[in-house]
Amino acid sequence: MKLKATDILNILHSLEKLSDTELDLDSACIIAKDMNELAVAKGVIDAKRNKLVTEYAKRDADGNICQSDDGSVEITEPKTFSAKMEELLSSEAEADIRKIPKDALCGIKVSPKTLLPLMAIMEE
Repeated sequence: MKLKATDILNILHSLEKLSDTELDLDSACIIAKDMNELAVAKGVIDAKRNKLVTEYAKRDADGNICQSDDGSVEITEPKTFSAKMEELLSSEAEADIRKIPKDALCGIKVSPKTLLPLMAIMEE
């Protein structure tokens, strides 16, 4: 299944929230497999994001990246950096994930905020 990078991150976040919920074995296996698959894709996205941060980060006289006390990094070309980040987050990647049967979640309480990203990978 092709997914945008933002969808990969959002779906993985929602699956991580669901992972603490007790489900039937089949559903739990689907979610665990999907989480593993999406974690690999997230690693690739994170590596590309870190490369962009490194490329556009403000540096001191010694060439080291300048960080604030809170760990944030000042970006030298914010417009270009934002455009590159938007391009990264809208890029598509293939993910070998299984759809979650809708009835697998019938017995649990889940917030709409958690469920919304999962709509792309749910089936009737």
